[in-house]
Amino acid sequence: MIPDHPNLRDSLAALSLEEVKELPPSGEHLVICDKSQRREADGTFFADLTEVVLKQSEGVPVRLNGLVEKVAESLHRAGHAHVEPKTPGRRAFGSIILAFAALRRESRDGTLDSLNQILEKIGETRVTQWAVLKTPWTEPEKYNFGDFEFGVMDSDLLRHRSERAGSDFAQRYGDEFRGRLALRRDDRTIRFANFRAIKRFPVLTSPSSLAYRLLDDYFGLLSDAERRRFLTDLDQQQAIYGAAGLGTIPSDFLRKADAFMDWIAVFTTQQRGVGWVVPTGGIPTMHVTSPGELAKGRAEIEAGLRISEWGTKGLDGTIQLFAEYLYTARNFEDDGRIEEALLHSVFALDLLLGGESGESLTAALAGRAAMVSHMALGKDFDEVDRFVRQSYDMRSGYVHRGERGNLSESSRDSLVDRYSRLKAICRAVLGAACFARVQPWSDHPDAKRIWLGRIDILIKKRDIGQSLDADEVGTLGLDKCDLDHGKIPGVTIRWAR
Repeated sequence: MIPDHPNLRDSLAALSLEEVKELPPSGEHLVICDKSQRREADGTFFADLTEVVLKQSEGVPVRLNGLVEKVAESLHRAGHAHVEPKTPGRRAFGSIILAFAALRRESRDGTLDSLNQILEKIGETRVTQWAVLKTPWTEPEKYNFGDFEFGVMDSDLLRHRSERAGSDFAQRYGDEFRGRLALRRDDRTIRFANFRAIKRFPVLTSPSSLAYRLLDDYFGLLSDAERRRFLTDLDQQQAIYGAAGLGTIPSDFLRKADAFMDWIAVFTTQQRGVGWVVPTGGIPTMHVTSPGELAKGRAEIEAGLRISEWGTKGLDGTIQLFAEYLYTARNFEDDGRIEEALLHSVFALDLLLGGESGESLTAALAGRAAMVSHMALGKDFDEVDRFVRQSYDMRSGYVHRGERGNLSESSRDSLVDRYSRLKAICRAVLGAACFARVQPWSDHPDAKRIWLGRIDILIKKRDIGQSLDADEVGTLGLDKCDLDHGKIPGVTIRWAR
């Protein structure tokens, strides 16, 4: 429950939910539902030509981002799934719950009252998921392991679950999946916001109605989060059998074949007719950046890092290998394999900044990474040094002792946060290396040793309490790298004009 405080109530009362064709040019707002294509009850499709936006008027004590975080924390305390601290979808769940409260307030209740009514109805839902391949299948045998069943699609179960959820999805589209090979999980119960158990729930008049769009997107968020859990658990529950030599169904295969599959998630409750069906995919698609945007981004990177003549400088070979490891880490990240992405980022740093035989390898790497990146990050040197040491210890545990870590949901959230921070360090290191490669002192066959030696001098000065000389810092470009998260390029250098 969210306490009734005047500042909070006033801030919530300043919210409004609108459908707009164009986003507001400025002001406090959140996009709740994007423009998208939806399926009508008769099987036809139509496109949502508007975006659903949550807006807040000016001059209130608690701004929109603060409200979202407060709602997300209240959901977490109520046991709602996938809103733990640092969980990727936490903010999205907080935003859509806040939007639903604003929608109900516009009818009768105040937004705070609506929020607390929603929180009171956090309850249990059973999740049934199918990954349905296009492959036709005639063999009747089933293979069961852990929570999963692999074999021909059970159309009767799909129909039963859909009807229990109050959906005619299986009745209309079930024949599309009959006789196809499928992987099913049917043994998960999670806690969710049971909107339809709330009094005066908005009428779901059609897929184009505002309430329907919000509810559909809410269950879409749940479905996406459950799919990520499905893929993680799939590997974990097969690991011992795969290690012993049995063939497996790797999650990586399902990720790569995603465009050629159908995913179905059905949410049911003890109350018949209360639930939702989320079908996804089946249409081969490629999500790519347009050629024009790629060309523009490449030009920005070349200008921001001065790498148009790449391959001509003494440091380029080492930086190239560093970049290749980071590129591999990014591919692992895109596949949801965060642990591998984190490890390859550490490998990259070790290759570029690591110590030689006879040195304290962890101390050398951590000190250099911290010295090169802490200014760009706006962090204290010691904080970055500790963080890199911990990350390197994880790498050492993996390589030397086989310590993979526990990919439970809570530890995965911690890995996501650690990888995000490590990625920022690597971006800063890339910027500093690109600055160093064009300096006159770097035009030498042993450029890497000279560069690391200059970094080590600054570390030693700091260790004995000497202040860092501005010219030495400037010669290495440590005060010239800017990070711009989420944009291209993600790191730029402020070159002297």
